[in-house]
Amino acid sequence: MRALVHLIPLPAVLLVPVTVGAQEQTVPEAVPATASPPPLVAEATPAPGSAPSPTAPSAPPVSFSWEALADMYYMANFTGDPSTQGPVGRAFDTTANNFALNYAKLGVGVDTASVAFRLDLGAGHTAAIVNSAIKGGSAAQSPGTTSPEGSSEPASALLGLSSSDFLIQQAFGTWKITPDIALDAGRFVTTAGAEVIEASKNWLYSRSFLFNGIPFLHTGLRLNAAITPALKLQLSLVNGWNNDVDNNVGKTGGVSVAFTPPNSDNITV
Repeated sequence: MRALVHLIPLPAVLLVPVTVGAQEQTVPEAVPATASPPPLVAEATPAPGSAPSPTAPSAPPVSFSWEALADMYYMANFTGDPSTQGPVGRAFDTTANNFALNYAKLGVGVDTASVAFRLDLGAGHTAAIVNSAIKGGSAAQSPGTTSPEGSSEPASALLGLSSSDFLIQQAFGTWKITPDIALDAGRFVTTAGAEVIEASKNWLYSRSFLFNGIPFLHTGLRLNAAITPALKLQLSLVNGWNNDVDNNVGKTGGVSVAFTPPNSDNITV
């Protein structure tokens, strides 16, 4: 319980003496009171031999990124033929009169001031075609299966997912040597061409014929250097085209130069 103390203000009264007579009496001036000196505070002195405790360094910042994609399509054949034969010479749109899970992908990235990591996993029709190229074929010559009618169908025409429909699109680590130079090691997508594996990121959903003639993935080393803010250089040393394990001791080198003019589009060679 708290006790409440009421303070009653008292008026200040000035008493002036009154004198009778011709003699003038002066009132002595009050001497101002001198302020009392502040109390002495003893300063704490560190003990002999003791040092201030060091401050623990803060942990480097870590950023996370993620990407998700679900791509499905239906392709119809208007020639009147009820088969599943698609357009001749195409690599990715090969199965007509069917629904297809084109590509389902999940990508995650971890980035710090000195190192980074990227992982992209995919499954579906596109994954099966890229896997067939990694195993030694080409995109336009995917291994096929034989249907009950005896016609050859591409393996990616199967609607059910199998082991060949699962793709590790990218899995690589990055060492940031300097703020402008970084070294990647692992599996990464190619920088050749203007199109990419994800159809949703291309100008044409069904991709061009030229995309069938370039590599999809590489396994090896990749060095990225920013010469200037507008000029970037990339050097690669990899196991050939779409090869996790090369069939010879030679390695494939790559050079890419990208220039971004002010207020203009990119130019990549």
